Amino acid sequence: MLAKLSPHQQTLSIFWLAGGWTLIVWGGRIGLLTGAERVDPASWFRIGGSIAFGITLVFLGLLMWRTESPSGWSEPASFANLIFNLAVWLPSAARVVTGDATAAFKAVHVVLAVTSVALATWAVWAAGRPRSTERLRQPRSRRTQEPSR
Repeated sequence: MLAKLSPHQQTLSIFWLAGGWTLIVWGGRIGLLTGAERVDPASWFRIGGSIAFGITLVFLGLLMWRTESPSGWSEPASFANLIFNLAVWLPSAARVVTGDATAAFKAVHVVLAVTSVALATWAVWAAGRPRSTERLRQPRSRRTQEPSR
């Protein structure tokens, strides 16, 4: 389906998908911040940071849709989101897999981790794609010519 879209439409779709996924996965965990974990700074960092990045990706997708061009913040925001996802999911998945949880709980969390990191990686790739694709559409002779005086 994404292959039929323009590079610009693909990028904003990927940002919406990554942001929406993040909001769905972490939005359900807001309730943890009102329970026993409310005093745990790591929980606030994981949940609050994830929701902030989800909102940021959705917002950047909306901005790209509105302006029909990528924002200057697309690449750094998507890269920061990827680093954040790695920092959150790698230790979390390792704890879950090596812990006493059921096999189903482990499987669900591994799928959540892999999907989140894959979408974040895809967003990084997509954020740099529209500009490079536009450049490649120009004939090679126009890209290499020096400006006339």
